[in-house]
Amino acid sequence: MEKFFLLSFLTGSALCDFRKGRVPNVLILFGTAAFGIAGFIRGPSPGDGSGAVFTVIALFFIRTFFTVIIFFPLFLFRMMGAGDIKVMAVIAGYMGMDRGVEIIFYGLAAAAVWSLFYMLKQHILAERIKYFLNYIKHLFQSEQILPYYPPGGPDGMKFRLVPFLWGGFCLWLAIYGGAL
Repeated sequence: MEKFFLLSFLTGSALCDFRKGRVPNVLILFGTAAFGIAGFIRGPSPGDGSGAVFTVIALFFIRTFFTVIIFFPLFLFRMMGAGDIKVMAVIAGYMGMDRGVEIIFYGLAAAAVWSLFYMLKQHILAERIKYFLNYIKHLFQSEQILPYYPPGGPDGMKFRLVPFLWGGFCLWLAIYGGAL
């Protein structure tokens, strides 16, 4: 049941990110609440004791917090949006750290491959590598945290990560997940 709720959450999040360039906090709240509802519907396994549902929900929030902490530096440098990080946190919260990291990896790998093909097609790969190296150099010289790209980026492209995270989850489902 959690997989179905997560797929529904990721589908809505991917559509919002693709269309509007952001994931509304209400949708993040819906994804978080859906996990709690699924836990109460499923209930504790036999022999788990009365505190099992509370433990599952507490672990969900620990995993989401840990994921936010890990990816927060990318938000500070404006390399990733807050919505992207919150969606990854919900994925890790739902699926656990091991499966969550795997799903996030699939999504990030798909985004990296797509980005590579995009940069090759636009003939901007060398320019982007130079920009990154200059950014790192400037970062160490000035000791200031500046956005990696100003709003809109140098070529006006805004990257949508959540659809790739949705794709990473779909790939994970195809490989390991089975039925929803």
